Order: sequence, then C-alpha cells, then structure tokens
Amino acid sequence: MTQLLFSCAPETFADARRELNQTQAESRVARMGDDVGTVEAAALTIEALAEQCRQRPLAFIQRLATVHVALAMPVGVAEVAAASHTILREHQIMGTLALQLWGSSDLPAGAVPLKDWWAELAADLEQHGWHVVRAGQPHVLSVCVTATTVLIGVDQRNDILADWPGGRVHLAARPEQISRAELKLEELVQLGAFTWPDRGEALDLGASPGGWTRQARLHGMTVWAVDPATLDPRLAHDRGIIHIRETAQQLLAITHQHFDLLLNDMRMDGDRSAALAVEAAPLLRSAGRVIMTVKVSIRETGAQLFQVFAILRQAYTIEFARHLFHNRHEVTLVARLRDRQRERSHRP
Repeated sequence: MTQLLFSCAPETFADARRELNQTQAESRVARMGDDVGTVEAAALTIEALAEQCRQRPLAFIQRLATVHVALAMPVGVAEVAAASHTILREHQIMGTLALQLWGSSDLPAGAVPLKDWWAELAADLEQHGWHVVRAGQPHVLSVCVTATTVLIGVDQRNDILADWPGGRVHLAARPEQISRAELKLEELVQLGAFTWPDRGEALDLGASPGGWTRQARLHGMTVWAVDPATLDPRLAHDRGIIHIRETAQQLLAITHQHFDLLLNDMRMDGDRSAALAVEAAPLLRSAGRVIMTVKVSIRETGAQLFQVFAILRQAYTIEFARHLFHNRHEVTLVARLRDRQRERSHRP
C-alpha cells in the first residue's frame, strides 16, 4: 500500500476527499489536520496522482508528497533528522535538495517552533553531507507536522504540484498593486501553469478596478479593459489600455477584434461566466488562452465545476484548474482554444 500526503484549503477538504474517492479505486482518505490529509491505495503512485491533478483535473489538491515515514507526536528534531537520513539514503539522494517543512493549520500556536525545526534539521543534514535549500531542486524532502503525527517523505519536484511548503504560495502585496486579484495571476506563473506571451492583445472582461489589466500591461500586452465601472486612476494615462465602458455581453455582441488572451475574473455564476468565455472563443487567435476564475458555492462545488468544465470544453481544452492559495470561494482555470481544423482532419 502506498500512502500519499495532500494539502488543500481547510474549507475545501470535503471536495478534495470527493475528488480522490472518485478517481482512486478502493482508496482510503484520512484527515490529519484542517488542511492536510492522506490517501492510501494499493496501486497509487505520486506520479499518477500528480498527472490526474494536472490533466483530469483535480482542482482542490494544492500539494502532494509521498509518506515514507510517519512519527507519532510528540517527537523531536533528532528523530525527524534520523528518519530523513534513512529515507534519503534508501532513495540514493545526495548533494543538494530542498527541505520544505510546514505545520497543519490547526496546529496549536507555539506547539512546535517550525522555524527552529527547519534551521536545526537543515543544519543536521548539512553536517551529514547534504546541501539544503528551500526550493528549486530536483528532489524535495517534505516534513509535515500535525497535532498527532509528523509525516516525512522525499519526491521529485515535478510530482509535488507546488514547490512551496504545503502548497502555500505566499506572495507579498506591493504598493503598486491595484487589487489582491493580481496575486492569483502571479501564483499561476509561480506554479508554472501559465507563461505570459511576449506581446499581443488581451481582452479583460469585468476589468474594474484593473488588477488583471495591470498585470497584462506589465508583460507588454495591449489590453481592452471591458467594464462599465471606472479603472484605477493609475491606469488612466496608459495608452496601452483601451477602456470599453460596456458590459462583457454588450462588447461581445458587437466587436470583431481578435485577441491572444482572454481574462475573466467576473463576479458571476460559474456556468454563466463559462458561457461568456465560449461566446468569446471566435475572437481568440489560434494559440489563444483563457484565464478565468470560477466562483463556487461551498456546498455544491463538485457539481458546479463539472458543469463549468462541460461548457468550456465546447471551445477549449482545459490545461489547469486549481483552488489556488490566493483564491477564496473560487477555482482558477487556464484553457487553450481548441484547434477545430486539426480535430476535423483527425476524424475517421
């Protein structure tokens, strides 16, 4: 039996459990903390589950790790270090590695001094021949501390979904930011889920106050910002922004302009938002992408996403869908315009 650790937002644990139960035959899911759980199954591998998270997609799992050792609390750094040595040697991992240590969100404050633990564990590993950094390495040693257990494992970076402890992609707000929504786009880039084009035109539906418009401009895109409401005054004199004071529905009914990127962070039901994205598909150039957030109800999340995916797949291939660390009651999607000509040529 293989046991994997997964992290999620506390309010989406039931959704993460549901996704795992639907995709992993005869699996057992256990909650280890508010935002941490384990899944166990006979034929389970982290590589396969990571691929499902990316391709199916499973939207509520933010971080994965293999559980090679589970130590019952209370436990000290020396015991965690000894277990880590054994795991690393068994997997023949030497040289530089990333050490990522975090605690479940319900861990009592001060119960475990995590900063001290990281420093002490890193120093011990350095003394025994490993060079330790926090991220950016092919192999990652994961240490998750819960109220009852310390879960330890080592994996390849490509399989853990997010190269951050617990998948908590902490990004600092900056004075020049217009809105918190910008952090969603920055997190997408950090996760490798999206790369900005070198140039081109973006259509930002529901743009006000202009956070996503600002991000697109930072990366050299000309932006059609569609919203009856005003944009932040800091954007007023930017000649690369065309502010269309219409609703998204009104603009889509009259424009023949073509775009390379569709941005959609509108506050509306997910199925309506997805339908608008499908309506906008003829305006996208052949390599066009869509980034959108899907507002979800906590009680009906699974059914809502299934419906949104079905609508979007009329025109798009979904490349990424996840409840990001910087999302609230929403899931962020990245989709690519389907190549209808290529699909027709491959039909029997």
